[in-house]
Amino acid sequence: MSAMIGQHVRCTPANTLATRSVWPHAASERPTRSRLWLAAAGGNSASSNGEGEGSPLPPPPPPLNPVLSQRSVLISSSAQHSVGLTSTRASNGREADKWAAQYQLQSSSDVGDASSSASSSSNSSGSDSTDASSSGRKEFLLPVMTLSKVKLPTESISLQIFEPRYRMLFKLVNKSTSRRFGVVLSDKSTGMMESVGALCEMTHFITVPERRRLFINARVVGRFSTRHVVSDKPFVAVQAVEHKDERPAELTEQLLAAAQEQRVWETMQEIKELAAKLFVRGQKLGNDIFSLEARRWSPDAAARKAVPTAAGADPTLLALVQAAGLLGDEQTMAERTTEYVCSDALRQVSEDERRERFSFALARKLDLGQEELQQLMYSQDTSERLRVVEEHMIKGRAYLAARSTLRDMF
Repeated sequence: MSAMIGQHVRCTPANTLATRSVWPHAASERPTRSRLWLAAAGGNSASSNGEGEGSPLPPPPPPLNPVLSQRSVLISSSAQHSVGLTSTRASNGREADKWAAQYQLQSSSDVGDASSSASSSSNSSGSDSTDASSSGRKEFLLPVMTLSKVKLPTESISLQIFEPRYRMLFKLVNKSTSRRFGVVLSDKSTGMMESVGALCEMTHFITVPERRRLFINARVVGRFSTRHVVSDKPFVAVQAVEHKDERPAELTEQLLAAAQEQRVWETMQEIKELAAKLFVRGQKLGNDIFSLEARRWSPDAAARKAVPTAAGADPTLLALVQAAGLLGDEQTMAERTTEYVCSDALRQVSEDERRERFSFALARKLDLGQEELQQLMYSQDTSERLRVVEEHMIKGRAYLAARSTLRDMF
């Protein structure tokens, strides 16, 4: 397992970075992750049903202890609680117009598309959008929405937007070329925002002007890591890079990863057999008891064949809004609804990326807390994530086996 999970964020004199360790294993094995103190995170928290209530901004966090200070950056916040590249509020001047215009011109290949990462280093040519690090990862601008729940790759997100700043955010996203934005876990009580979040692509944009509402449906297509904050007024915008799992370099590592994934799949089959014995009187169950995403990215070719490889837009939100009578007649519905094809569904996925998505698809269905899910977001090791999933599945299999034994005895 990697000794360090998470990236330090380059901070400005208006924000603070802190580090916390949350991991279900021994203290000596716990990786560390970085959290960004952001004044806007206290007022920008939102849930899947809407945004925050605009509570007062929290005070700056207390100083870190000496041990944490050695691994993080501690900079006092400004009196105005504003975060930006300069001492002025970027959203009130030409800097906001500059980054917004630059963001709108970015294509999906510029905003976290894995297919472009291989050529990013060769096309740098001194561009501001290219990361200067040796990894060659491209930097991109990203508007961010803070939530109180972790969203994982392969997940579909539905949002009801009514707060003016977030209506402004998604109108900007709708006009952009990539239609991509970020969702990141935040803690309103402490004003902390995680530095790694979910990279989303909008698939539905529904407007209900008489109620001043937007209904948004999006798909999580990857992860991003914050390099620095560009603006926090009226909403958070960051300079980010794609956050991906490190691919096995040696053939031995690739074989071990494939073997571990196969063990997880076999454990799922054993759980399926026990569930059939306990709950459906021994009738044979198919793989359709597993989630659609788990089957779509599973190591079993037969299970994948029965599921469309291209993940389309989730029609649930559109159906709910229509059932509520918010779209009117057919003509009004056409004027208020915009549907997009997710660009992620149109590209080929490598075997390593398929395995990464499989690990996230399973993690979504486990009974994990928000801290544990966020730790999995920071992890760049597919095998480690599968190991955590396997441990929980083995516990579930043992529980079902015990119930089956007791049933046979009595």
